[in-house]
Amino acid sequence: AGVRHPNIICDCCKKHGIRGMRWKCKMCFDYDLCTQCYMNNKHDLSHSFERYETAHSQPVLVSPRQNLTRITLKGTFQGAKVVRGPDWEWGNQDGKLLLESPV
Repeated sequence: AGVRHPNIICDCCKKHGIRGMRWKCKMCFDYDLCTQCYMNNKHDLSHSFERYETAHSQPVLVSPRQNLTRITLKGTFQGAKVVRGPDWEWGNQDGKLLLESPV
């Protein structure tokens, strides 16, 4: 979130300044995708890619996705436990009773 690749254009949807991760094809010269186009298979699935998490991060090699099973991810994972983080500032707004331990 908040990551931007300011001088990169998605070669599929043509958006300037890719937001989020950048996907650079290892087979095609100067060919980049935004995450949405990459995840929607907008380029040859037999090609490997480099994934850049930020504009200055080291790339991570991603193998070709041809013949791989696709799984739809929706919402939170089953069985995940969601808890308040250390920066929670909203009292009991979420309806959970906060039990304080004795000092």
